[in-house]
Amino acid sequence: MSPWNAENCEETSGVRNQRGPEAETKCRIHNSNQTRHSGFYCLRHVTRKTGYYAAVHDRRPAIRRVRPTARVEPPSRYHWPRRPPACAARWILVQSPRRDPVSAARQPEARAELQRCNGFQARKTTMGMTPILPTVLVAVAMAGPVCAQVIDTSDTRVQTTLDPGLKRIGTLVPKSVHEIGSSRWTLGCETMDREYSNYDAFKEYLPALGIKRIRLQGGWARTEKDPGIYDFAWLDHIIDDARSRGLEIWLETSYGNPAYPGGGGRTLAGGFPTSEVALKAWDTWIEKMATRYRGKVRDWSVWNEPELHNANKLEQIIEFNIRTAEIIKRTIPDARIASLSLCAPRNEIIEPFVKVLADRNQQDLFHWVVYHHYVRNPDDNYDAVVAARKTLDQHAPQLKLWQGEAGTQSEWCQSGALSKYPWTELTQAKWNTRRMLGDIGHGSDSSVFTAADLDYRTTDFHNGLVRYGLIKTAGAADGFRVLKVKMAYYAVQNVVSVFNDSLELIPGYACEVQSAKPMAVFGHRDVASGQQVCVFWDKSSVPSNANDTTSTTLTITQGSFKDPVWVDTLTGGVYEIPRERMTAEGDKVVFRDVPVYDAPTFITDKSLLTIAPARQP
Repeated sequence: MSPWNAENCEETSGVRNQRGPEAETKCRIHNSNQTRHSGFYCLRHVTRKTGYYAAVHDRRPAIRRVRPTARVEPPSRYHWPRRPPACAARWILVQSPRRDPVSAARQPEARAELQRCNGFQARKTTMGMTPILPTVLVAVAMAGPVCAQVIDTSDTRVQTTLDPGLKRIGTLVPKSVHEIGSSRWTLGCETMDREYSNYDAFKEYLPALGIKRIRLQGGWARTEKDPGIYDFAWLDHIIDDARSRGLEIWLETSYGNPAYPGGGGRTLAGGFPTSEVALKAWDTWIEKMATRYRGKVRDWSVWNEPELHNANKLEQIIEFNIRTAEIIKRTIPDARIASLSLCAPRNEIIEPFVKVLADRNQQDLFHWVVYHHYVRNPDDNYDAVVAARKTLDQHAPQLKLWQGEAGTQSEWCQSGALSKYPWTELTQAKWNTRRMLGDIGHGSDSSVFTAADLDYRTTDFHNGLVRYGLIKTAGAADGFRVLKVKMAYYAVQNVVSVFNDSLELIPGYACEVQSAKPMAVFGHRDVASGQQVCVFWDKSSVPSNANDTTSTTLTITQGSFKDPVWVDTLTGGVYEIPRERMTAEGDKVVFRDVPVYDAPTFITDKSLLTIAPARQP
């Protein structure tokens, strides 16, 4: 591959954005005519002091690694070349005048790595070789042909129109899985059993998110394509790599295997194995998988959404869950097994299931009852969750509830749950954070669906790309390459950096609300200090694209706050609460004129947060 410079770029007539010495570069790179955007990128110097060329569009400079005559993506600091170099650079540099330079010690390493890969070639000019001072430097490795994107760690990583009318004093600092641990959160990394996504495309983004446990599906049909011949290599690779990154695995044993007559469907709503031969093969599959991953996988589940489209009857669901769990427990006595994985918190299935467990004295087979939760307003249907909890308390009080799959899309999509609705990245971020904090507020563990967008290709009712991912990816035909990091990724980062095992839920939190809107309010307590976190949002409707706030008064009985701040989960913005808005009245703390909108915000003590201070103007 040749270096990227003026001599070997594609020549076109005319040059835009020329200024003084920068005009010596007479080269531009065409934008793809197949994209929605038109126009050209020019090669020029980022500043008069730099000796490195960069691609520029609409006055937004960035170092881009491109091949000669390569077509490039639409103008955005999050977009990179359509066809990246084969060499996998570990460093990506992004320049923006609003951000602080990275340390000088790290610049040479990053620059040398890019030059080694020949994807970006420094070119000396008459102005010397003063290096660019990049303002975001993120280590994001690439595998093969997959194009990496930047994980933005700046205080402007999420920008919205929100104006709370408070002084911003800083931004939450995200925490990786190596800095926090939590058993409350799980990230969906599903469907690789059917190759609807590619783990290697997005694996680099998992540790930085901060969610320690990922959900995988075992994929009987992918592993045993011919009866009796097992190839676990694809699943070994994912599990071993994830564990090396500090992640824990929640492994689901579904789906069926058409290699056996009556073997069940290999995808959603396909039905359980039913024939004697297939059920015996299923038992063997479960035993082999449990044996293989003993010591690597502690958390298991049985079958995804078994009642969907009435694919299985109630009695089948109960017996199949018990049958499978017994095999796993024989092989891994300390396994924690999740049961049911229903489409919704359906008490008409949960109640007879736990009654059978109680009658057989088999409650200890399972650790969780899992439900999924897809409703356009994420605060709807919690009455069903409360009813399910009452049922468990009556028949199997040791079982926990787990919301095991829920998410929405970041744009209008034809297929999938909650589809055919004009979702945006903003409303997706609001939906996910409301769902997460609503789940743990109701005493359930919570899962985020999903890490990356999915390309469904083998079902009758889900077809094409579905945009549930925190990371936007291309489809299978384009190698599942990463296109960008969505707003929801950063919002989830903010949530898990605060709401983790360092906090415990305060049941029946005594908070009186005076507001024009119906609100969700939950209280958490820091285990070490006893300081409180009061989280709240407008729950009245489906998340909107507006960010208008309503003034609210919160009266908290036995509230514990020394230096309270107001925090927005979407942007991570931390704001000062004026002293005159907070008063102590006996055993109560009153916060007046608190801004509330349809995304979660919270009040807590500043000492509980890791904050990057706001820059002085």
